[in-house]
Amino acid sequence: MERLLDIFLSYSGDDRERAEQLYAALTKAGLKVFMDKRDIHHGHSITRDIETGLRTSKTLLAYYSNSFAHRSACQFELHHAYLSALRANEVERRILVINPDDPATGHLGPLHARAHRYWNTWTSDRELAELVAQVKVAVDLVGTPFPGLSFADPVTPRENAATVPTATFVGRYGDRWRLHSALHRGEEPLVEVTSGPPIAAVSGMTGIGKTALVRSYARDFGFLYPGGVYWISLAGASDVDLRYWYTAELAALDESIVDRSRSGVLAWWRQHLDLPSLWVIDDVPSGLAEGALAELVLPASNVHTILVARQEFPPGFADQVRVRGLVPEDGRELFTAYQKHSEEEALAVDELVAKLGGHPYAILLAADGSRGREGLWELRDRVADLTSDAAVLDVALLAVRRSIEGIPGPQRLILALAAICASTPLPARFVDRVLAALAPGVATHTLLAELDKAHLVERVGAAWQVHNLVRTAARQDAEPSTLLSTAVVAAHELLQLADGTTGLVEHAVALLDHVVGSAYVEPLNVLAAAHYESHGEPVLAAPLHENLADLRPDTPRHLVRAAQARRAAGHLAEATAHLDRLDALDLDPPTRLLVTSLRATVLDDLGAHRDAEVRWREVLAGPLHALTDVEQVEIRTAHLRNVRLLGHLRRARDLARELVRAAVPFEVLVPAHLELAWLEADIGDREAARSTARRIVDHYRDRGMPEHQHAVDAATLLHAAHLKIFILQPIPGAEQRAAAEAELRDQFAITRHRHGPDNPKTLALAVTHMEAMVGVGKWPEVLDRYRDLPDLLSRRLGPTHRLCLRSRHLIGLAHNGLGYYATGGAIFAEAYEAQLAAMGPTHPFTLESHYELGLVKWHGGDGSGAREIFHAVKAGADQEIGRANDVYGKALTAIPLSFLPGGFLRWFRS
Repeated sequence: MERLLDIFLSYSGDDRERAEQLYAALTKAGLKVFMDKRDIHHGHSITRDIETGLRTSKTLLAYYSNSFAHRSACQFELHHAYLSALRANEVERRILVINPDDPATGHLGPLHARAHRYWNTWTSDRELAELVAQVKVAVDLVGTPFPGLSFADPVTPRENAATVPTATFVGRYGDRWRLHSALHRGEEPLVEVTSGPPIAAVSGMTGIGKTALVRSYARDFGFLYPGGVYWISLAGASDVDLRYWYTAELAALDESIVDRSRSGVLAWWRQHLDLPSLWVIDDVPSGLAEGALAELVLPASNVHTILVARQEFPPGFADQVRVRGLVPEDGRELFTAYQKHSEEEALAVDELVAKLGGHPYAILLAADGSRGREGLWELRDRVADLTSDAAVLDVALLAVRRSIEGIPGPQRLILALAAICASTPLPARFVDRVLAALAPGVATHTLLAELDKAHLVERVGAAWQVHNLVRTAARQDAEPSTLLSTAVVAAHELLQLADGTTGLVEHAVALLDHVVGSAYVEPLNVLAAAHYESHGEPVLAAPLHENLADLRPDTPRHLVRAAQARRAAGHLAEATAHLDRLDALDLDPPTRLLVTSLRATVLDDLGAHRDAEVRWREVLAGPLHALTDVEQVEIRTAHLRNVRLLGHLRRARDLARELVRAAVPFEVLVPAHLELAWLEADIGDREAARSTARRIVDHYRDRGMPEHQHAVDAATLLHAAHLKIFILQPIPGAEQRAAAEAELRDQFAITRHRHGPDNPKTLALAVTHMEAMVGVGKWPEVLDRYRDLPDLLSRRLGPTHRLCLRSRHLIGLAHNGLGYYATGGAIFAEAYEAQLAAMGPTHPFTLESHYELGLVKWHGGDGSGAREIFHAVKAGADQEIGRANDVYGKALTAIPLSFLPGGFLRWFRS
C-alpha cells in the first residue's frame, strides 16, 4: 500500500536552494513531502515517480517564481494537479502557492493562482517558520490524495471530434492557462474585471498551433462543459456569405432541427443549451467588423465561446490569446518525438527551433528533412538549410506566402527589409529610417501595428521580430530589384545609425550579400569586424577580415588580422594558409614581426613547442619597440604561453606576474591573467586561480558579453580548478567536484556545437571534461564516452601533442580506477615515454604519468622500483611545481607506504 504524502513540492531548478530550505523546514514540522531530487530513485522512470508522488499527495505546493512559469516540467506537474483538483471542486484547498516575485502576479497561471491567496517568500528563519505553520494548517484540512490523477489517461472521459488533440501538440502550458482564464475570468471579479460574455479570441500566424491548442484544451477541460463541446469551421467562408455559412454549420450539428432559417436555428439552440457548453468557431475570416463577430457568439448565458483566426481580433471584443512559437523546451520535445538525435546534437536542435521561431509545423518539416543523416552529416552543419530551404519547408512556406499575398505596399517594404536582413529583431529606428527613405510620409508605427495584428511581426523591446518563415516567404515573393534597392537604402541608413543603435551588426553582415560591388561593402565589413573582435567572437570576425584583405590587397595588416582571427577560432589550417600568403609579400619590419609571432603561436597550438621556441627567440630579438604597446603585450603573452607549455612553470609565473602589471587596459591583459591563473592552478594555489578566473568572468558579464571567448575560457578554468588539490588548502567536496564536472560537460557541449567536434578548442575542452570525470570517479563513463578521443587527437593534432598524451594518461586512470591495472600500466608507460620526449621530465603531465607508473610497480610487488619513481616524482615536482600540490603530496606519502605489500594499493587509491 502506498503511503499518503502531505505535499508534492514543485519548483524550478533555478530555485533549488530555496526549495531545499523549504523542504527541510516542512519535514522538520512533521509534514511528509515529495521532492524530486530526494524521492526519484536511481534506475526508475522519472515520469512514473513524479506521477506516483502527485497521486499519493494531498496537496501541491508550488514555489511559483518567474522561472517556474517558463519551465515545462513544472507546468506539467501543476497542470495535472490542477485538473484533478478542479474536477473535485477543491482547487483552493489542494493547490498552494508561494510567489517569490510578489507583488508581480502576471507570471501566475491558472487564474486561481492570482485570484486566491498566495504566500510571499521568506526573508528570515522566523518568516519561514510562520510560512510552514500556515502551510501545515492548510494541508491538515485535506484528508485524501489527489483524486483520479493519471498522466496516461485524459482527465475527461468524454470524446468527440472536438476533443481529440492533434498528435503534434506539446507543452504550451502558459497558453492553456491564458485560454482557460479568458473563458472563466468572470468567476473571479476581484482579479479580472469583466462585463462581457465569456469569449476567448485565439489568434496566431498560419500553422503556429492554434487549433491544436484549442483541441487540447477541449479535451482536458471538457468536463466543465456538460452541455457539450461543439466545433464549427468557417474555412472558405467570406464576409459576404458568412451568416449563411455559419447558420448552415449550426444546423448541421443536430439533425432534429426543423426550421433551418437563421432565426429558427438560433431559437432551437437557445432552447437546448441549458447546461454550460463550449463553442469553438475555427477559421474565422480576417478583418471582420465587431458586429459580424458578435453574430458568431450564441446568445445564451451558459455558452463559452472560442474564436480562432489568423489575425488578431478587434480590441475589447474578447480576451486576446495570442499564440506564438513554442518555447525551446517544447520545440525540442516536438522535434525529438519525430526524429531522434544524439546528445551531441541537442544544442543544434535548440538552434533549429529558435531559427524557426518555434513554429510547430516547420519544426516537423525540419525533423523530417534531417532523417537519414546518420553517418553522413551532423545536424549542426545543416541548421541553416533546414531552417530556410524551400525544399524542406515547402508546405509551411506556401501557407505563409498565401497569408502575405494581400499585404499593402508599405507593409511589404518592411517584410522586404526583413528578408534581406538577419533573422534577429529589426531596431525600430532602423525600420523608421528605411521607410522614410523608401516611402516618405508613411507612419511607421501604424504599419508595424497592422503587421503585429496579422502576427507577421512581434515587438521585442525597442525592436521588431519578423518570423523566419515570413522572412523566407517574403524573400521568395519579392522582386529581385525591390530587394536590391531596399538593401542599398538599408546599408546607407544602418551606417548612419551604427554609433548609437544596438542590434545592427547582424543586419550589416546580412546586407553584404545584397550590396556586392557597392561603396557600402567596405564600411559594413569594418563595422562588423570591429564589433565581433571586441565581443570575442573570432569565428564571426575572421571572414570579415578576409573580405577586407581581398578588398585592400595593398594593406597586409587586414590579412594579418584574418590570420589572427582564424587562429583564435581554432582554424589552424586557414591561419597557416594566410601566413603563407603573407610570407610571400614584401612586409615592413613590424608587420613581419607580427607574422613571425603568429607563426610561433600556431606552432604552439599544434604542439610543436620546441619549434615554436626557436621562432619566439627570433621574435624577442626583433624590433618590438616598433609595435604598439597593445601588440607588444599580445606577443609577450603568447610567448609566456610557450614557456608554460614547455613545462617551465616557475619561469612562466615570473613572466606572467611581470606582464599583468603592464600599463595597458585590463582588457588587453586578460589573456595574460588567464595564463597566470592556469599557472596558479598547476603550481599550487587553486583559490588564487579561481579568484582570477572569477574576476574575468565578472568583467565580461558586467559588459554584457558573457559569451566572450575570454569569459568562456575563464569559466572553464573556474570549474577545472575545483579538481586541483593543494596541501595547504581545503580539498573540494564531492558536491563541488560534481558541480564542476556538470558545468564543464555543458561548456563542452556548447563549444562542440559552436566550433565543431574536431576544432582544437573543442578537443582541449573534451580533455578538460575528461579529467573532471576522472576526478569524480566516473571511470566507466570516461571509457564509454572518450575511449576514442586519443586517436582523434592523434589524427587532428599529432601523436605527441600534449592533449593527445594527456588523454591517454586519463584513459589509463580510468582503467586503473576499474581495477584493470595491467592495461592501465601499459597505457601509462606509453604516455610517460612520449611525454618525457615531448615535454621533459618535470612537466606536470609527465610527473603524473610517472607517478602512476610507480603505483603500477607497487601493485605488482616491486616496492623498490616504486620508491625510486616516487622519489624522482617528488624531486621533479619540488623543482618545477613546488610542494603545495597534489603531485608532490602523493609522491611524498607514497614513499613510506611503498614498504607495505602491493595489495595495500587498493586502500591507498580509494
